[in-house]
Amino acid sequence: MSDAGEDRPRPGSAAGPAARPPTRLLLFDVDGTLVQCGGIGLRSLLRTAARWADRPVAERLGLAADGMTDPVLAAQALQEARGHGPADQAELQRFLAEYEAELAAGLQGAHGYRVLPGVRPLLEALSQRPGLGIGLGTGNTERGARLKLGRGELHPFFTFGGYGSDSADRAELLARGRQRGEQVLGEAVDPRAVVVVGDTVRDIAAARANGFCVVAVATGSSSVQTLAAAAPDQVLESLTDLGSSLAALLGDPSPPQAN
Repeated sequence: MSDAGEDRPRPGSAAGPAARPPTRLLLFDVDGTLVQCGGIGLRSLLRTAARWADRPVAERLGLAADGMTDPVLAAQALQEARGHGPADQAELQRFLAEYEAELAAGLQGAHGYRVLPGVRPLLEALSQRPGLGIGLGTGNTERGARLKLGRGELHPFFTFGGYGSDSADRAELLARGRQRGEQVLGEAVDPRAVVVVGDTVRDIAAARANGFCVVAVATGSSSVQTLAAAAPDQVLESLTDLGSSLAALLGDPSPPQAN
């Protein structure tokens, strides 16, 4: 494990003498953080775009999916396939619904799918902790996230989330995840007690935009060095070391910094 952003508040700081653990929200990204789907998400998107274009265009669409939200990717796919993006929000929603159906079918036989190492033991340990809300902060639509996590039987660990179906903007969907977490817990949660866990620099930027803490995990396509350069609170090579992962996620909420 390597640390980054030493001058920033860190979620893994030493625990204080509080009588009970402080309330905390965790917002996990899905692809590259919890699971790998073997590229089925992008292939499903491109197949859907090819149908809308009524011609075989999937092989020439070059989309960079890392950290992008599904609405943004869908609009880009339509732009590439037809020469123009969605006509309106209703058309975009129809496209996303078709994509979700394609994704559901593809996941059933996706040989490249796997739950990433250490994820299940970590979620099992976190689910036993009091004062903790475990949610999602993902660019997938809500149904897309359920499908991807359902294949690995992970979805029961998550009681709320912010999704690409809430907003095409990752910072905004994280804010929605916090709001839903507060509703589940029945209390307000300080931004410094929200920890985003993700594998891209976009996860880091979106967390910072909300004043949240962020733990980056180099289990996607970004290296430890690339993630560290974006100044998260901590960088983990993976989630395989349960003790290190728990320490990174469950420190006291960071104290306010003096202006």
